[in-house]
Amino acid sequence: TINHNDNDYEYQLSENIIYMKTFGIDDINMLADVPAKLVGDPLFYPNPFRFSNLNTQTGEKGGSLYYKLSKPMDIKIQMYNIFGQRIWKKDCPANSSCGKAENKIDFNKEELNGYEMSAGVYFYLFIYEGNVIGRGKVAVVP
Repeated sequence: TINHNDNDYEYQLSENIIYMKTFGIDDINMLADVPAKLVGDPLFYPNPFRFSNLNTQTGEKGGSLYYKLSKPMDIKIQMYNIFGQRIWKKDCPANSSCGKAENKIDFNKEELNGYEMSAGVYFYLFIYEGNVIGRGKVAVVP
């Protein structure tokens, strides 16, 4: 922590990006220059999965999608089947549980409005301001 002109600055080096927290300055967005991107690859676990498998972390049946963003931001996540039909979408505002820096979305009947995913390969996209910033795939087995 460094003090300059009665303002405290805290620096943290992570993934070759310097994050700075300020105390005493309210009108500056310090993350404005951080590029909007996924940090690393998204992970769907388990992959492949059976929709009937029990997710031991949540007690729900299904799998979980883990991903990390370079900063909190408004994103959309969309999932498609092998035929290119969108089967699921989620809007994630920056202030929501899925738009913050580190995220986990549980895929279960509740997330899919009571439906189960049939066996097959699915592709998911992360979209920020109309641009695809990340993608992945998951397999569901019978």
